[in-house]
Formats: sequence, C-alpha cells, structure tokens
Amino acid sequence: KQMSVAEAVRRLHEVADGLGTGALRLGRHAVNPVSTVKYEEECSAETTDEGTTFELELEMKWNAAAADGRASPAPESATGAKGRFELFKDVGGKFRFRLRAANGQIIASSEAYESKAAAQKGITSVRTNAPTGRIDDRT
Repeated sequence: KQMSVAEAVRRLHEVADGLGTGALRLGRHAVNPVSTVKYEEECSAETTDEGTTFELELEMKWNAAAADGRASPAPESATGAKGRFELFKDVGGKFRFRLRAANGQIIASSEAYESKAAAQKGITSVRTNAPTGRIDDRT
C-alpha cells in the first residue's frame, strides 16, 4: 500500500501506542496487553540506475491470551462491546487518560502525568490491578 510519510508515521505511532497501552487493534482483533515481544529489525538499501531504495522491515511476535484464556485474541464482535481507554493531553499540556464504558460514559479519569509513557504505564496499572482490586468503602 502506498502512503505518505505522514500517514506511515501516524500508523506506526498508533501501533506503538496501542501495543504499549493494550489498545491495539489488528484487523478485527483487539489485542490484550503483553509484557514482552520478540522483535526483529532488518534494514537494507539497493542502488540501481534509478537511485537508491531503502527498506526497513519490523517484525514483532508475541503470544497474547484473550481475556477468556483462549490462545489468541478474540474478535471484538465475538466478545461483545467493551470499554476503552482514551489517552489525551489536557489544556495544561499534561497527559491523562479516561476510561469510557461501552455506552461512551466516562467511568474513570486519571491524574495528570508529565509524559505519555507515564500515562501509558498508568493505563497498564489499572488494567493489571483493577480486576482484583478490593473496594475500600470510606463512607
């Protein structure tokens, strides 16, 4: 597929951000967070009469179990609609995230983070700790 450099950069950012936050979509599949990947990078250059052509090939492989324990991620349509994390910059330029329910309602908002990476780690922490988090009722 032919695309502009800006489009390619945007897609690479989407993939990197999605892999880092666990919000990556590959085709019809929503990929769960992973902790390690097998990464390979291959670079080459070929010079012909028409000029030099560069090629960069990135390959990442990982085993990702779906939430129900199956060996591969399930298509979102098969598991039903789920909530989603939104990563954004606030008016002060700090990074934040919010969790929206399937109906679009905001059900959780984060603190402000200095960096995008720190906000992504916050999302990962919520995903990791929330399923087993206890309720500390202080009313």
